[in-house]
Amino acid sequence: MLRVSIACLAITAIVAPFAPQGPGAKEYTAVQVSAPNVFRGENQSVAALNDKGEAVIVCGLAASKFATQAYFWKEGKTQPIGTLEGFDYTTVSAMNSEGTVVGCCYRDPVPVTDKRPNVAAYVWRHGRVEPLPTPAGWSSAAEDVNDVGDIVGGTAPPGESALFDTKRPTLWRGGKLTFLRGVPGGRGKAVAINNRGHIVVLQRDLKDYRRSRSYLWVNAKARSLGSLGGRMTGASALNERGEVVGWSSLNRKNRFGDEVAHAFLWSDGRMRDLGTFGGEMSYASGIDDAGCVVGRSDASPDDEKNANVQLAFVWDSAKGMRRLDRLTDLGGMASLSASAISPMGRIGGLIAPAAPAVYGTWRAAVLDPR
Repeated sequence: MLRVSIACLAITAIVAPFAPQGPGAKEYTAVQVSAPNVFRGENQSVAALNDKGEAVIVCGLAASKFATQAYFWKEGKTQPIGTLEGFDYTTVSAMNSEGTVVGCCYRDPVPVTDKRPNVAAYVWRHGRVEPLPTPAGWSSAAEDVNDVGDIVGGTAPPGESALFDTKRPTLWRGGKLTFLRGVPGGRGKAVAINNRGHIVVLQRDLKDYRRSRSYLWVNAKARSLGSLGGRMTGASALNERGEVVGWSSLNRKNRFGDEVAHAFLWSDGRMRDLGTFGGEMSYASGIDDAGCVVGRSDASPDDEKNANVQLAFVWDSAKGMRRLDRLTDLGGMASLSASAISPMGRIGGLIAPAAPAVYGTWRAAVLDPR
């Protein structure tokens, strides 16, 4: 299964300019998967993909920078995911090997006097979008789906939003909703699940939003992932080996007073700092079953060409963190961002013809390993 954080959709990412390739062969080929007759030139990004040649494209609509619709793509043909009745827009969180897609639909704007849920979790399969069962009046958000159809996410009672990680970590299995037992305080949001039923939970401190924790939940027991020394850890993805990636803050602040955060890989009880390209921040968004990680990192302050830009990276234990644009045949494009990776290492994201990318020109792309 493949999962992408709604808050980190590639359609809102900063895209890094392409740098000329140095010695060595390209390792990926970027293939544009958008359909211009459907999207009419608006921003697009691959939000999820699997190893059967299927992908889900999220399209940013011109009406609002928060307005998105989603399309299932296969062999050059697109099919709209659709939107639940009573909602306006659709986002995508994940797709499994069977082509089942999960995410949430939301309403925008929501009148202050309207007490109905503003967000609802859905599952899309066999060409149909259906709501996931939720207590009456509750909001819900689906974050991941594994290959047996188990879905995880978060739910929240009336007056609260399931989009935030202070709510109820939730599992949908066999069409039934259950709250995860064993999570400290019973709060949080389940953000990833593998085929073994291991679940990653992200939890924000109710009294201090500058504190967050992440847990690996196995058989009703939640194990803290720890941190890189700071007060915040945000897990984002999980593979079949039980390895977790995300970001964690260090015991160090930047010039704005914010804690510096780095991408991490958690494995066998140990959290590893994946570093940066010389800047302060990095974030990991996905990991495949071989332990290959994708994400983004601040460029070095000495890199004038990429000042204030985050660069897409790929990391593995043998070669460390490397710039993904330098490893990819972009087919004449100049910019690249990665947001997702399949179990076998296909990468999804966006490419653009200019560097830096011009809003409205971003195109969905799949990076296939050579």
